[in-house]
Amino acid sequence: MRPLAAGLSYPRLLVALAVATLVPLAVVAWAQRRAAPPAALWGALLVQAVVLLNVVAHVATAVLLTRGYTPGLATAVVVNLPFSLYLLRRAERERWLGRGALVALAPAALAVHGPLLLALLMLAATAAR
Repeated sequence: MRPLAAGLSYPRLLVALAVATLVPLAVVAWAQRRAAPPAALWGALLVQAVVLLNVVAHVATAVLLTRGYTPGLATAVVVNLPFSLYLLRRAERERWLGRGALVALAPAALAVHGPLLLALLMLAATAAR
């Protein structure tokens, strides 16, 4: 990650963060429309599953790598963790989607939080050159 981080200027990082914020907002806005298709709801729940995975990443970074506080840790644990658990449990309890669709959120969240996020950062770093 260091070579990637070294090639990523602050303005390009801000662009990458803006894209990583605006795309999920668009997905959630799509899900909020009347008569939104089930794919929109699944996409919104995927956004929350990615947020939950990000909580795990923040905690793991703090515990395993820095052995102390890292930026975003408090927000991840105090805000994102409880809301993610609430929303995903409610979706399961109220059967917003089928069981298979809910189970599919886990591997999809890994793909979004891993390879897709890395690709976004690499694209931003490449554009900076």
